[in-house]
Amino acid sequence: MVHSNNHFQDSYHDDPAPHRRNRGGSKGISGLLALVLTIFGAGFYLQSTLAANVSLNSGGAIEFGQGTARTVACSGTTSLIITPLSSFTNSAGAGSHKFSSIKVTNIPTACRGQDFTFSAYNNVASSAAQAIFNTSSTRAVVQMKDDDTFEVGIYGTGLSVTTNSASSFTVTFTTPVVASSDVFNLTVESGAHTVVTCATGGSCQIGDIGPGGGKVFALASGSGSGLNYEFATNPVPSGGLSYSTFGNIAFKWCNLTTGTITGALGTAIGTGKQNTTDMVAACTSGAAVAARGYSANGFSDWFLPSTSELAAFRPTLTPIMTGKGWSGTERIWTSTQGGAGNANAWFIGLDGYTNAQDGKGQNIPVFPIRSWAG
Repeated sequence: MVHSNNHFQDSYHDDPAPHRRNRGGSKGISGLLALVLTIFGAGFYLQSTLAANVSLNSGGAIEFGQGTARTVACSGTTSLIITPLSSFTNSAGAGSHKFSSIKVTNIPTACRGQDFTFSAYNNVASSAAQAIFNTSSTRAVVQMKDDDTFEVGIYGTGLSVTTNSASSFTVTFTTPVVASSDVFNLTVESGAHTVVTCATGGSCQIGDIGPGGGKVFALASGSGSGLNYEFATNPVPSGGLSYSTFGNIAFKWCNLTTGTITGALGTAIGTGKQNTTDMVAACTSGAAVAARGYSANGFSDWFLPSTSELAAFRPTLTPIMTGKGWSGTERIWTSTQGGAGNANAWFIGLDGYTNAQDGKGQNIPVFPIRSWAG
């Protein structure tokens, strides 16, 4: 039953499971919650009759992987068939069954233009949705288009969607996260389609706002590394946006201000991340540690750019910073060592000055970048 006030009120459970309420995100969403599956047992296996049981409030138990029927808001009196599936994921000396995909069938044309949002929960009352793919992603969104095909919705990097027919799709997690034995409830919401942008996991163009809130400066098709890149438009830490507060935003390249460290020699686009890893392994403070510690829009995978990476976004960064009161001649650290015996490190000026190194003890601002699969 879907209530007209658009708040999910139903719960489907068996005696061993605690009562579960809908978690944040359904409140105020139109065309609300479609389904809750409650799963019991040690684990489930792809297409296996050894799977854990799934029950709806009708009390009829079925085997996980066989599918359950439920009427959703967008489908009216038509019941969708939702089939959660798992796969075995190998790991060194071990392996486990992961919740890896969901098949949905019997979708009517009334659901055209709608998004289906899937989340999974454990058996702990009032716990948050579990990460199900991409290490930390808790929602898988699929859109039904007007031509009866299906595609990945917002924040869909790490998902793939297969259109099985005009009324069926399968959404698969590229890197499944949660063990099948830890999934007890699966929720499915339907609601108006949210347009996918670069910032929400869609395709990107140079100059777009990226997922981390920065500016996209290189694309997978042309970066040479197969990745998209964005740069933070504020120095680390955020704030202090005029050069008069230089001391609050500038860092030594490394606390080890003399000599060389192992690695951190990459110059090309695609090498800054490894350079930063090399720096953090040797330095306890400084530019790379500051970049690695940066976080924005929930992303904490930022790093210090190499010389080519910084050169790629410097023309876009300069007008942004001069608009905030900078002179346009300030230096910005890269993650690339240089000089005799690699005793120095490269910087690039906002004015385009690139053939320059300085001592690692100099205090210079840091603008981190991040990359993701295109």
